[in-house]
Amino acid sequence: RRVPLSGRCLKCGGELSLTVFQGTIEKYLEVTKKLIGKYALGEYYEQRLSLIEKEIESFFRGFERREQKALSEFM
Repeated sequence: RRVPLSGRCLKCGGELSLTVFQGTIEKYLEVTKKLIGKYALGEYYEQRLSLIEKEIESFFRGFERREQKALSEFM
């Protein structure tokens, strides 16, 4: 789904805040690792993925696994 450009709910007019779950991000890491291996994409992509994993870990450190985080905190 796309968020309205106004950043407000189209029904009630309330302000929207973008959120993300850790699991939503991490579920793609394993798929990405498999693709890198399957297509032998090289060391660059392996290193990039490793850095991304570390960023995700540091971003969610100190929060419960199921807790949402605002996307603005990630940037």
